[in-house]
Amino acid sequence: MWGVVGRLKLVFSGRIRRGEAGFTLAAASEINANPKDTRNHPFGVWTLPPVRRSAPPGQPADPAFDHSKYDAIGESDRMTLKFVKPAAAPA
Repeated sequence: MWGVVGRLKLVFSGRIRRGEAGFTLAAASEINANPKDTRNHPFGVWTLPPVRRSAPPGQPADPAFDHSKYDAIGESDRMTLKFVKPAAAPA
């Protein structure tokens, strides 16, 4: 479900939208969008605050890593979706 960079794969959200998981999209919002997020970060979304990763997973943090560029971006761009699962029809 999750991509290696920490983003929900669009194919998964597409399956939900199409109803393959039994949910329907009720609403979408850009409230958590961040146009500064270019999605091109050395350690995926974890390069950005609040995690601020400076080395690959399982390796010690790099004290020389310059976080300033990524701190200026802020948190990652996010999609906010509301899904509902319709009530089952009475038998």
